[in-house]
Amino acid sequence: MKKAIFLLFIIFIHSCQTNKNNSTSVLPYKAVHNYFVKNNCEIPDFVEKVITTKDEFNKFFDEAAFMGNSGNPTPIDFSKENVIVLLHPETDRAVEIIPIKLEKTQMGEVIYHYQMKTGEKRSFTVIPKLIIIVNKNIEKVTFKTE
Repeated sequence: MKKAIFLLFIIFIHSCQTNKNNSTSVLPYKAVHNYFVKNNCEIPDFVEKVITTKDEFNKFFDEAAFMGNSGNPTPIDFSKENVIVLLHPETDRAVEIIPIKLEKTQMGEVIYHYQMKTGEKRSFTVIPKLIIIVNKNIEKVTFKTE
């Protein structure tokens, strides 16, 4: 009887440790608004990228200010922040790129989960994008579509 209880205790401890190794923590991020993809920027394939400098960011994007309270572009401080960029090639379809979560595994890997929805054909083309701000220490990311 004591051996059976001891064995169950060992199995319980082992299962707790196994779950602990697979656990993740959700990392904070902030959506970026009021930027557009530059006209001279060619996007032949889907881009999943971490951008760490303002110069690199400016190769892809320009500010797009609008009137009103939320019309200013989201400020990005590249001394404290990096951005994660998802860019879809130019399309005449309605494409929505949706952030799901940004997580860090126990092994230290950062994973960005997102979803992409493709809708109806339109009479114009766009380059769909999603930009989020993350902590400066996030430089390597694995991307996963849901």
